[in-house]
Order: sequence, then structure tokens, then C-alpha cells
Amino acid sequence: MGFCNMLLLSNILLTAWLSTAKGEEKTCSPPYILNGIYTPHRIIHRSDDEIRYECNYGFYPVTGSTVSKCTPTGWIPVPRCTLKPCEFPQFKYGRLYYEESLRPNFPVSIGNKYSYRCDNGFSPPSGYSWDYLRCTAQGWEPEVPCVRKCVFHYVENGDSAYWEKIYVQGQSLKVQCYNGYSLQNGQDIMTCTENGWSPPPKCIRIKTCSASDIHIDNGFLSESSYIYALNRETSYRCKQGYVTNTGEISGSITCLQNGWSPQPSCIKSCDMPVFENSITKNTRTWFKLNDKLDYECLVGFENEYKHTKGSITCTYYGWSDTPSCYDSTRTCGPPPPIDNGDITSLSLPEYEPLSSVDYQCQKYYLLKGNKTITCRNGKWSEPPTCLHACVIPENIMEAHNIILKWRHTEKIYAHSGEDIEFECKRGYQKARGSLPFRTKCINGTINYPTCV
Repeated sequence: MGFCNMLLLSNILLTAWLSTAKGEEKTCSPPYILNGIYTPHRIIHRSDDEIRYECNYGFYPVTGSTVSKCTPTGWIPVPRCTLKPCEFPQFKYGRLYYEESLRPNFPVSIGNKYSYRCDNGFSPPSGYSWDYLRCTAQGWEPEVPCVRKCVFHYVENGDSAYWEKIYVQGQSLKVQCYNGYSLQNGQDIMTCTENGWSPPPKCIRIKTCSASDIHIDNGFLSESSYIYALNRETSYRCKQGYVTNTGEISGSITCLQNGWSPQPSCIKSCDMPVFENSITKNTRTWFKLNDKLDYECLVGFENEYKHTKGSITCTYYGWSDTPSCYDSTRTCGPPPPIDNGDITSLSLPEYEPLSSVDYQCQKYYLLKGNKTITCRNGKWSEPPTCLHACVIPENIMEAHNIILKWRHTEKIYAHSGEDIEFECKRGYQKARGSLPFRTKCINGTINYPTCV
């Protein structure tokens, strides 16, 4: 029994020694931070765990650190938030009384107040010669300790007050200028600012602009007014085929102190053309004068110069050419015949794509249209026509009792479109309701006047 008791006592002593040597793990409960929050949230925090916390608006960490660690003695440093104190106040246009001797006392807690004064031309918002600066939870109050004092007695070229009146920064008053005058930029209200009155207390002659000062090449005003007041806006439009600098068909200008601004401008433009069997990579919707536009023909097509690519230019008269391409494989048969005319070359049974032939009319016939036609996409372009000449025989003039005023031949020919003038034979006069003596040959037809 003695041996067993000795063994039991030895086990107890060994367990106690091991527990003491090892020690039990220390933990921390979640902290309570008045006027603050923290992360992460746990039921139990183990030793060396860290939290980060932040204080509510108007409060700050007591230690300056926002990190706290769980230790055997608790949270170090203790996470606490307190009201933010006020640092030494630095403000424009004034200073604290005895500020050099007070400076070592800062920062100070909420509730402290200090007397201060402002520089000449400024005063506390209360209007007194001095006042108190108070430390609050939101900082120093008043927020702007010294505000400008503005004195008003009169305004140049305007009505005056009976006595001087003082206004403080932020206050405004309405000014009455003489007829034809106003404050700067057409205003009638002055405001006391940090830098004094704005606008300055001076009425200036009201600026006007004249429509005669507006010169718009290739454009015109949209309104009929002649005189425009300061800051008034008016519109203008560009002529067909012209646009403003921004690509619009109309724009606006404003009457300013220095005249119209901006200067109106209408520049030559070309719209995106219609593509025939061709495409372009350009995505613009309008083009300025001398702008170039590149295009490519579809597969199997060529332009009139037998190229698969081309370029056209925006000119004063529109595009320099059309971005058209034609089937490079389809031929044309003989050119179509026309009345009273023929082609100038020997007719062939077949013509290559983009081949051309010329037409001419018989004597006294007038060619109307393009004398040259071209083979495109297996078809000839529209051929011209030959207009009939007019024959003026003697017997018809005898029947109407008229003669040619300037010619003395029995039979003449006149081209279509040519003017002819008649007069009555001696002893005759123009019949009532007769056609005019001066008439025109129109495709072989003449309307004759009559004399009785």
C-alpha cells in the first residue's frame, strides 16, 4: 500500500508541473467600442488576433492607431473613440488674441473658446469688431471667422444711396443704372465677395450688335432684326451644299462686348455619294471642299478608267466623279441608230466594256444630248437625238403677209432653237391677236405671225 500511495502522489505532482510549464491559452472577448465599429467579428478572439476599427464621424482613435491586438492582459492598445479635439486655428484675414502664448495649449477639447479679431476691411460674421472662436464637434465655429466688409454709397453711371451702407461677404443688392447702362455682362445685382464687390460698382454703356456687322459667305440670317442686345443669340442657315464648321446646316452666334462670337461660317460640303457596284471604308456623312473619298469596285467590276479602285474629290460643283463601277465582262452589240444622224465611226458587231462611240447629225439638224455613249454593264448609255431644222418657204410667208426682217432669200433654214424675226409686208399691219413677230424654231416647227 505504501508503494501505491507513493506512485499516485508522483503522478499528481507531475501533472501539476506540466500544466504550470505549458500554461493555459489566453483569449479576449469581443471589444465594445463606443462611437466606433471593428472587424472581424468573432465570439472569441485568440491570443495575437488583431482587429481593425474606425470611429464615427466627429470622433477619432485615442491612441492614433486603428489596430488592436489580443494579449494575455486584454486588448492592446485599448480600442477607444473620443471626440476629435480642435487643432490650432489658422484662418485668413485675422488672428487670435495672444495667439503665441496660447499656441502650446493646442489641441484643445470641445467647448473651449478664444477671442479673435479680423484685419481691416474684414469682420466676424456677427459684424462686431471682435468675437469668439468656439471648438465644436464639427470643428471651429464660425467656419469662416473673418468675412469681407463691402461699403456701398454710389455706383458710377447709376443711382446713389442717401448714406453709406455696409454689407458683409455673401450679401447682395440690386443696382439701378442709368438708361442705356448696366453692370458688367448685363447684370443688375452686385454681391459682396472675399475680393470685394462683384461685379464692380460701375455701370457701363450697354453693348449692342448690328446685323450689318454679320457677313456670312454662302449663308443668311434666320431673323429679320437689325439691332441685337448684349448676350442675345441669333441663328443663321447655310445655303444648299454648304454647312457650318461642325457639319450642321444652321448655327448660332451671340452678341458679346467685343462683337459677334463666334464668327459665322458656311463651308462647301458634299454629302456621301451613291455607290454603284462599289463600296467605301469611309464612315463620314459629309465632306469639306477638297476632301477625297476612296472607293473599291465589287469583284468583277471596274470603273470607267478600267481600275478596280478609285478616288473622287469634293469640289465647288459637287463630287468630281461618280463612284460607279461596271461589269468588266459584259460586251455590247452595235450602237443604237438615231433619226437624222449616225455614229462617226464604222459600226462593229461587238464592243468591249467601257468602249465609246460618237454621234453626229445630218446637215441643218441640231444634236441634243451627249454626243458620246459608253458601253456599261452590257448596255449603251442614252444616245442623243437630232432635232429637225425649220424650213421657211416664200409661199407660207405670202399667206401670212409677212417677210423676214433681216434676210432676203426665198427659202431659208433655221436650226432648232434659233430665233427668227418677221415683219409685215408694205401696206399691211399686224393682225389683232397675232403671234409675236419674233419666234423660235422648235424641232422643225415655227409659229408664224399674221398681218392684214
